[in-house]
Amino acid sequence: MMQKVYKVGVGLLSVAVASLAFINAASETRPSMAPNLLFMRSSINGEALETVANAGYRAAMENPVPGQPVAVPAEIVDIAEDSFAVDALATESIRVLLLANVQPRDEQLAQESMNTLFELDLRDSITTVWLVQNAAENGDAAAAITKLDALLSAHARLRDGAMPGLVMLLSQPGAHDVMARALGRGPNWEMTFWNEYVSNQTALPGFRTFMSDAGLSVDRLSSDQRRALYENLREARLFDDLFALAAEDPDLRAGDGALTEGEFVEGDDGNPFGWSFASSGTFATRVPRGSDDLMIDARSEARGTVAGRVVEARGPSTLSISLVNPLPEGTVLDLEATCAAIERTSEVLGEIELRGEQVSGSTVVEPGDCAHIELALSFVTREVPGGEQIVVDHISLRPNQAQGRAQ
Repeated sequence: MMQKVYKVGVGLLSVAVASLAFINAASETRPSMAPNLLFMRSSINGEALETVANAGYRAAMENPVPGQPVAVPAEIVDIAEDSFAVDALATESIRVLLLANVQPRDEQLAQESMNTLFELDLRDSITTVWLVQNAAENGDAAAAITKLDALLSAHARLRDGAMPGLVMLLSQPGAHDVMARALGRGPNWEMTFWNEYVSNQTALPGFRTFMSDAGLSVDRLSSDQRRALYENLREARLFDDLFALAAEDPDLRAGDGALTEGEFVEGDDGNPFGWSFASSGTFATRVPRGSDDLMIDARSEARGTVAGRVVEARGPSTLSISLVNPLPEGTVLDLEATCAAIERTSEVLGEIELRGEQVSGSTVVEPGDCAHIELALSFVTREVPGGEQIVVDHISLRPNQAQGRAQ
């Protein structure tokens, strides 16, 4: 205990010495204060002076110059000096002096002194933010995350604003292990962290790697966070990550058997295994309650893509579609299988076109090196009074070899 107190005392002394050195140097060149101002300050206690100095520094922070230290007004520096003279443990005043007087002259000394202040006063958000920025600029993601952990644990109001920066730090070397240890303690900011990470389009490509490095599963996330994750991965077309992460989530396999049989299980709220349906002003797509059929109610001369789904490629497969009734005359239904790549324009692997009296069709799909296949169902109707209704019984993609299973 005495050794710890001694170390803290030595650290504080080093900060004080650094501050006093620049205070004295500045006082030699600065005009002396007016007597009435000196009298006014002498009647204010040290705590009040520290509060005024800190408020002045915060006000100066509101107009930053990129790449430059905060420009602290001379009168605020004077008040911080008076506060320090009254109370040598006034950490906020010491911080003002360090950043106003020491940092412009000796960055290394300022960094060392600010680290000491951080240990003395974990609740000073300005000290912590400065250290986080300094560590990030120097490529020390581990130190930045450690400081942010302390900051966010102590200041709930800062969490939303700080989370994008914390998430982006995960792209730096060594950051994953540090973050895994922080999450292992169950911090009070964890839910805010996951909310940001699953929706951060810039950081999302690294999500799967982070989870693997940290030894975490998607069940660490709430159900709403998992659905947001899957939806955003699908939107970003990160299908490898989408299916690998979703495979860990047993909740998403509830409709897997029905999908295997070609039924239209809706992939609502980002479920990557189900179908997504589309409607517009000229057509409506739905699966009626109690039915397994897909119904398309279309106006005259309507057209569009009505349903889509992404499935895992499992070698050469047979793509098939069947209708409940023949298509109305002049109506064309098109089912297309393409390689689900990041680029939306990708290779067509197979296509079925139904028209006239046709009620079913099939084709062989050769995925080659393609890992995932995107299915899209579209239609075109003729000019007919009252519109038309198309009813699809099933769509399936069944592997031709025994090692696969239908999708």
